[in-house]
Amino acid sequence: MSWIYGFLHKEQEHAPATALRETLAEYHSPALDVFAGGHPQTLQSFDYPGKKGVKVFVMGNPILRSGDDYSYPTAEDWTMLLASEARLQALDGHWLLLIANRQAVVAYNDSLCKRSLYIHEDESRIFFTSDLELLRQVCRPSLDMHLFGAYWHSIFPPLVATSNFPPTHKSCYKDVQMLGTGGKAEITRSGLKMSLKLWNPDTQPMDLERRMANMTLLPFRAGKKVTLGLSGGMDIRPLLAIILGAKQQVSAVHTGSDKISDYRVAASIAKHLRIPFRFLSPEDYGGGWDQACQYLARRGLGFNPVNNDSEGYYPIINKDCDFFMTGYFGELYRFRFLPAYLASVVKSRRMNYRALARIFYRDPPSFFVPDARRQMQQGYWSELKENAALMPPSKDMPNPMWLHLFFVRYGLRRIIMPGMSWLDTLLVDHMPWLQSSIISGHWSYGFVRQLNEGLHRRLVKRHCPALEVFPISLGDVSAPYSTRQIPMKIKTWLHYKGKPLLDLNRNYIFMRENKAHILELRQDSATRNDPVIDQKRLDEVINGFYNGDNSQANTLLSYLSYALGK
Repeated sequence: MSWIYGFLHKEQEHAPATALRETLAEYHSPALDVFAGGHPQTLQSFDYPGKKGVKVFVMGNPILRSGDDYSYPTAEDWTMLLASEARLQALDGHWLLLIANRQAVVAYNDSLCKRSLYIHEDESRIFFTSDLELLRQVCRPSLDMHLFGAYWHSIFPPLVATSNFPPTHKSCYKDVQMLGTGGKAEITRSGLKMSLKLWNPDTQPMDLERRMANMTLLPFRAGKKVTLGLSGGMDIRPLLAIILGAKQQVSAVHTGSDKISDYRVAASIAKHLRIPFRFLSPEDYGGGWDQACQYLARRGLGFNPVNNDSEGYYPIINKDCDFFMTGYFGELYRFRFLPAYLASVVKSRRMNYRALARIFYRDPPSFFVPDARRQMQQGYWSELKENAALMPPSKDMPNPMWLHLFFVRYGLRRIIMPGMSWLDTLLVDHMPWLQSSIISGHWSYGFVRQLNEGLHRRLVKRHCPALEVFPISLGDVSAPYSTRQIPMKIKTWLHYKGKPLLDLNRNYIFMRENKAHILELRQDSATRNDPVIDQKRLDEVINGFYNGDNSQANTLLSYLSYALGK
């Protein structure tokens, strides 16, 4: 989102704070300096209604729900929302809100932690920011290896960013706190007070199909220019059906390769339904090593530098639209996350930290010294046990839904939040499936109906049955629209069986093409002087890979993610 940062000074006498970036809004008092900027459509600032000398900053894309309908908050709505924490924290969308007065700051974020706030306290001041790069620039924090263990043993090597996540809401930096789900932070001269609300599904009756339609059409009703990320997959198709059924104008874009089924199906849909369509290839948005470094700098530890495409194609997409719409997280309603989730159906009813560890725990080959490895092991198990104990009894819901609840509580903070700060400086990424009030329906819609893609297919049939003509595709595999997800997964597995994985090939190619940069990174003082790195072991990894030992590839990839992300 658009960014914010500020300083709460503990002493009466202090050096004046200066802007580190070009700002759109500021607030200053003898104790407090706040700076905000980014994109005007994702940053609001206004005086607190009825409170002189108090200013409100709202970043991101907050969405107000009324029954099964949605709207963007008006000035009158904000008066009502600010008067009630419960109403404020029930907002959908992704957002971060700060209230600044002369002596203190109060901050809130959305219930899924799609946005957060980093807070660092020292002897003279408390620094807070929504932007990881600004945190590093101002505070230069070092890693807390105990807390980093929750990250290392769950998301490294950084191969699949959409299913792996640390079982914690805590930052992995020393002396840095961060808002969790439905968080609240009170920052005063006497210190920091924080709280969070663990996410739980809303049990109130709902018309889920109506909610999906209204959420999808919200930016169109607000007069926004929308581009759809179109593929041949299932999760985007209900959204397109709703848009076409409402006779709204939308354009579409497809990124990646034009040699596979996914592109061909998307292009066919656009052609036959007369949707303006644009294809972006890696030649259009590839940025090499520098783009990979920027990608990791903005998102932090645990991301794959090879997956930096979004750094290139979002600045192209934003030239043609205000909002970008994707089908991300629609797979929740189809149980597509991990085979282990479905396999848990036939397992013991008791789900606890051991069950979570069997699915999520990783112990990748490392390049750390023994003491750091011990701290990381202890940290992982400590965080996993602590947060698993906060889950409801597994007997209250089917095992896969219990696992999904854990994912929603902890996974979205890791997967969505790191990139949103930058993305909202360009455009709004509107993800209808990824809203608290939509996700809540997962626990009441019915396991079998979701496994059969009931919600997706009902929305397509109801709003635009013409989309049932086009096949479903996954990568270079396609099948008739009637094909359900399990047969589709089996067909895809058979198709790719024995073939090299594309992502793995991309990793090899990236690391070999950027050998000179990687060797330079190895000699950088940040690596040479890092006390937790086993220097001899790291040399063995790098030399081994470049001498033809491909078994070192994942360890080298982990090093790049660590060195560029920390």
